[in-house]
Amino acid sequence: MSVVLAIAGKKYVISSGSVDEVLLQKAAALFDQVAVEISRKEPLLSEGQLCAMIAMRCIVPLLKEKIETEMALEACLQELRELSPD
Repeated sequence: MSVVLAIAGKKYVISSGSVDEVLLQKAAALFDQVAVEISRKEPLLSEGQLCAMIAMRCIVPLLKEKIETEMALEACLQELRELSPD
């Protein structure tokens, strides 16, 4: 499966055999959406700066969600530990 990403006026083909086709397409759509948003706000970014900002904009919310999920799971485990006798 391959998708085409447009970065700073250039097109790049991203291929993956290990990622689900629908997931790869959704990721590419998110990348494109974020690229457009950032490019409108910061039209003079270099290609590398743009890529870095896109990556951070996509990764930070995922990390935040991961941390929140881990904290919720840990709280549940702690509650179970407190409820169960040793």
